[in-house]
Amino acid sequence: MGSGKGQQRRVQAGANVPVAREVVTYDEGKWSEFVRGGRMQRVGVREYYLGKDLSFKSDDQEQDELISELFADAVEVGMITLPSRAKVEDFQLKIEHGVVIVRFKGKPTNKDGPGYYLDPTTTMNHTDLRWTLRKISETLANFFIN
Repeated sequence: MGSGKGQQRRVQAGANVPVAREVVTYDEGKWSEFVRGGRMQRVGVREYYLGKDLSFKSDDQEQDELISELFADAVEVGMITLPSRAKVEDFQLKIEHGVVIVRFKGKPTNKDGPGYYLDPTTTMNHTDLRWTLRKISETLANFFIN
């Protein structure tokens, strides 16, 4: 056996290598900062994402657009962080029978996804919105558990 110096050098060489983030995290405070910073506490989710008032009944395609844009913003502001190997564009979110269906690169990640409770009166600061995003992050986290 040698002196072990080679092993020590390998350990030192790898010591400063950043570790890839391989988990989904959720930080509700980041969303609160985003909403407060934009003074959007009373702005309706549908108004913000679809430009529609509360009396307008949106169709399925618009609901899919809303949930997808909402998810993209949650990632953008740091409320939801994705593993280093994933990006927002890898996911498709769709509303089916009141449930958020999440697909990763075209493959379903959930069969019994989180319920979708964003009614026409839901604001950008509403508990139901944060609950929906938390449940989406939990669904994503389950996908990345190896």
